[in-house]
Amino acid sequence: MDDLVGRISRLQRAKQALSQELHDGKVRSEELQAELEELNEEKLNLEEICSQKQEVLRTLQLRCQETEAEAQRQQTLSQERKQSIEELTAKIQEEKLKQRKQSTRVTLPQTLFLSFAPDKLIQDNLAQVETQLDSLPQAEAAPSPERMFLKSQEASTALLTAELEAQQGSRGDSASMETDA
Repeated sequence: MDDLVGRISRLQRAKQALSQELHDGKVRSEELQAELEELNEEKLNLEEICSQKQEVLRTLQLRCQETEAEAQRQQTLSQERKQSIEELTAKIQEEKLKQRKQSTRVTLPQTLFLSFAPDKLIQDNLAQVETQLDSLPQAEAAPSPERMFLKSQEASTALLTAELEAQQGSRGDSASMETDA
């Protein structure tokens, strides 16, 4: 019987040891379960933060794309406006050149008309030449061919043409100076 009591006593100690191990295992299991729940909560929080950040990222990418598209549109619009300005500037320059040519065309006929109009100075010069010719002694009774030419309409026209060419030459020099400037 002693043997039996010893065995029972050993079995009770083993039972107590196993009860203690079981208790320790339950406590450890509860600790691990609590830690697992904390980790799951942290995982959910991190997933929520990640989701929010992904949404912010998508929003920022959309804004970036919109900004790039707007910048491209503005650049295209700016290029079109520059081109329009250049075209208008060229048209203005062409129009100015046409107006200059037209004013030159208008001025030249007016100058010719004014040059052929009776000019007191030209008439005075012609009269003075005639007076000088009249005061010269005449060797012949008939007028000389030079004298007849000087009194003719052709001489008046030649004198007017020469003066006109002189005026145009001086205007051409001043016009070329203006063009060079």
